[in-house]
Amino acid sequence: MQAPFRHTFNAMTTHCELQFHGLPARDAQVLSRCIQTRVDRLVAQYNFHDPRSWLNREVNGRRNNRVQLDSELQTVLA
Repeated sequence: MQAPFRHTFNAMTTHCELQFHGLPARDAQVLSRCIQTRVDRLVAQYNFHDPRSWLNREVNGRRNNRVQLDSELQTVLA
């Protein structure tokens, strides 16, 4: 049996590992890059500690006790 394709990376101080079983290596590499790119974008958008992130600006820059969630974050939280 062939060993799975593995791709590791870190996101917000968390070790992440993707494993693909039965996919050609080239397809697994492409899929890994797509997933990591999406995770990196989510980290940039929702990182509370990054002053440039949407979440940091919305929470720390709010003028009242409400935060308007975008549709993507509503889906993530659901």
